[in-house]
Amino acid sequence: MNQSRSLSEDPSLITLNDHHLTVLQTILNQKISVTNEMLREIISVYNLFNISDIKKSKNHGMFLFSLCRACSKIKILNENYQELIRLSDINETFLKKKIKDLLKKFKI
Repeated sequence: MNQSRSLSEDPSLITLNDHHLTVLQTILNQKISVTNEMLREIISVYNLFNISDIKKSKNHGMFLFSLCRACSKIKILNENYQELIRLSDINETFLKKKIKDLLKKFKI
């Protein structure tokens, strides 16, 4: 019996690293207007990262701050806002307070 599985069969087999985070950061740095649909897609990819990396990595703190900053001028959907709150609660880097302060200014 062949026990190998494809990534589409088991998404938990996906391992993302700092290179993938850099790609997401590059997308945000393109000075494009982030829409709710784009935000939802970015969050769905971001949720594939290891929770411990999101929690402790300075790079993840910087990414979350950049993501929140990119979305702060649009009226975001409540579900996207709740996801950003959840992710900011996980993050324990020095940027946690700045991220929370930025989220308080969001238009929902």
